[in-house]
Amino acid sequence: MVRDEERLCRVVHQVEAVVAGGLGPAAFPVKDLCDPERGGISVIRIDTVTASECRRLVRTAFDRPAGWTWLGTGGATCRQIRNILHENVRAFCVVDDGKPGFETHALIRLQDPRLRRSAARRLRAGLMEVFRYYPADDAFG
Repeated sequence: MVRDEERLCRVVHQVEAVVAGGLGPAAFPVKDLCDPERGGISVIRIDTVTASECRRLVRTAFDRPAGWTWLGTGGATCRQIRNILHENVRAFCVVDDGKPGFETHALIRLQDPRLRRSAARRLRAGLMEVFRYYPADDAFG
């Protein structure tokens, strides 16, 4: 279970994800929020790992996909994400995906997977508001 007070880290790897010094729409793809096969928006639960372990996880992620560039991270608390509302109901849930050997990983998902992509795009603005951008040099303090 991901606790409300946990800090979450979103790896920023696309130039398009950084807009005017903050995180833009590309940091939170609607297809990841809406497509059940995608699972959700991937985040690292940074309170459960040391800074060096978090760096290792990020480096491992960048060893796989071609074309990824390390730009930094976005950070927010689980509570901030869960406090985003849609029609007075929680818009997002944050869940531990239960992958063995990757206990530091979690996913941000729409609370109601039946929401249309247009609603998901509007709700994504809430994620862009709560996630603070940390450029690569400041990513882990």
